[in-house]
Amino acid sequence: MKKKGIVLAFGTIVTGCLFAAYFVLKTHNENLEKETSSTEAAIFDGNTEEVVGLAFSIGDTQAEFQCQDGTWTLLEDETFPVDGSSLDSLMEEILSISAVRTLDNAGDISEYRLDDPQNVFTFTDTNGTETTVTVGDTNETTGDDY
Repeated sequence: MKKKGIVLAFGTIVTGCLFAAYFVLKTHNENLEKETSSTEAAIFDGNTEEVVGLAFSIGDTQAEFQCQDGTWTLLEDETFPVDGSSLDSLMEEILSISAVRTLDNAGDISEYRLDDPQNVFTFTDTNGTETTVTVGDTNETTGDDY
């Protein structure tokens, strides 16, 4: 009987320690999430109406578009019919991306697959400033993209 009491007491102590560890980790993760969400930064400060050029590379496909007087044209073939509303929707989606965090001293960029990116988007605004968005690998743990 005494042996059962010791095992029960030990089990109760271990269970209490596990609950305490759970709540400590939960609080830590919530604080980390708040900290991360407060440091999000937009990759583009303007709006889509300021974009006059769009170039993208998705895999082996590359295209470059230019907007003049509200009409988009494909630079390689200006007679190609371009759906401007589709390009505007694409730009809104891409330009709404925000950086969750900055990788300082990232070291070898091949670890993030930024040396051979999945997608590269380059926007040119009315001032001639280019903004390039490079999409690398996906972090399997967090689901975030580099």
